[in-house]
Amino acid sequence: MATVTDTFLISFALPLFIGFSATCVIDLCLKPCPLWFWRRHHADILLNLGLWIVIFFIEFLQYRRPWLTCLIAIVIYAVCVLINNAKFKVLREPFLYQDIDYLKDLVRHPKLYLPFFGIGKTFICLGIAIALICCGLISESPLLMWSGTDPVWPFVFFFLFSAVLLIWFGSKAGPTITCDPVEDVRNAGLLAAIWRYSLAERRPLPQLRQFSNLPSMNQVALDIKKTNIVVVQSESFFDPRRYFESVKPSVLKHFDQTCRQSIKYGKLDVPAWGANTVRTEFAFLTGIANSLLGIDKFNPYRRSTGTEIPSIARLLKQLGYRTVCIHPYPASFYDRDKVFPRLGFDHFIDIKAFDQAQSKSVFVSDLTLVDKVIELLDVTKEDEALFVFVITMENHGPLHLERLSDQQFRRWFKKEMGAHAEDLAVYLSHLANADLMIQRLTQALSDNTRPGLLAWFGDHVPMMSKVYKELGMPEGSTDYFIWRTSSEQRTYDLVEIKNLAVHELAVHILSAATTPK
Repeated sequence: MATVTDTFLISFALPLFIGFSATCVIDLCLKPCPLWFWRRHHADILLNLGLWIVIFFIEFLQYRRPWLTCLIAIVIYAVCVLINNAKFKVLREPFLYQDIDYLKDLVRHPKLYLPFFGIGKTFICLGIAIALICCGLISESPLLMWSGTDPVWPFVFFFLFSAVLLIWFGSKAGPTITCDPVEDVRNAGLLAAIWRYSLAERRPLPQLRQFSNLPSMNQVALDIKKTNIVVVQSESFFDPRRYFESVKPSVLKHFDQTCRQSIKYGKLDVPAWGANTVRTEFAFLTGIANSLLGIDKFNPYRRSTGTEIPSIARLLKQLGYRTVCIHPYPASFYDRDKVFPRLGFDHFIDIKAFDQAQSKSVFVSDLTLVDKVIELLDVTKEDEALFVFVITMENHGPLHLERLSDQQFRRWFKKEMGAHAEDLAVYLSHLANADLMIQRLTQALSDNTRPGLLAWFGDHVPMMSKVYKELGMPEGSTDYFIWRTSSEQRTYDLVEIKNLAVHELAVHILSAATTPK
């Protein structure tokens, strides 16, 4: 006759084993596809097993029903794989430990994230989870009721203790992460890679000053009449005409004209694709190459809230500038409200300063931002120059949720385009507004009594998976220019065409606005 212990082992260990086996099968759907389970490093195998047991027991302690626990844990892992694959599809990067912050932002800012995962897919996952919980609660009795507490709890703690040991050995003996998420997920699997990235983030933050290429204050001196400096980080800005010959040249006519009159312009190498604006943003502001940040390169702001950070804003503030950031979104997003004062900004103008009714799209329009910049230029004191860093939002996706009329759809194309170009048409309609923003800013700076400098760059290429699939994939670089007001009309022959990395851009802006001692 079976003992209580035998019954427990069958009722408890079996769903635990089946659940873990199911995750190994689900792994076959993971993008990028990882190595077969038995081909991974033994430490990664221990980590995946230990982490699965922990997930299983967290659910078991809540429901006390092993088969229900098994199903819920499988669903949790399957949803993680779906989220990972959705991210990989549009951003070419798997789900990371650093992305856990975005799960909180999903609740606070659903329109930024939910459409990319899929609203229908979200409701299906929620419906399955609710149905499983309801069916499990009705059909399965809590294990602790019919087994008794004494025989069960020792086994529970034994499995948990075993999981802790597996995680500990796996953490100590495992290979060093490469900080190439595609490679790390492929070698270790999703759970093990997430865990190793969390461990890497517990290491001390390096001294960022040593990585910055920004000059110190005594290495630069401003012109006698300080130059107003406006820098625009334009959301998803790049020149699509380089890749899509069907796009009319006129969509960026003011950009073209400004480039011809600039000090320099060219392609910009950025560390982000489709999203993750802060990677480009941090590299520009600090002059630090993203590749030097190690684990912090995925979200440089996560651990920067309590540190002093070198930046172009801090340097200009020390040189007597009033430093302002304009971003028409909540300042708390990405903890910018905490990080930007440490970057040297005097003032942060966020969404509170804008009337959402002025927006021509889902987000505050680029042309509305121009009015705010002009307002700042007009009220700047005679003895105080201004540095404005503008982070635009109009061209932020999801592009596929917007609809254009037939006339709007055809406006920026040389020829008839099919349904695969819908996202591109929406993108071009917003890009044209960014082009108008360039015209208005150069005019405003020219009309001001103080010399002015406008630097413009894109943070990353836009997310347009369907377009890229049909028309070709861009390389990932964006575009920039550095333009300055001048009494003499600059000719095209004198403009320097120079491709840069984004962490080099601030140095070139300072060079254009200052003279060496």
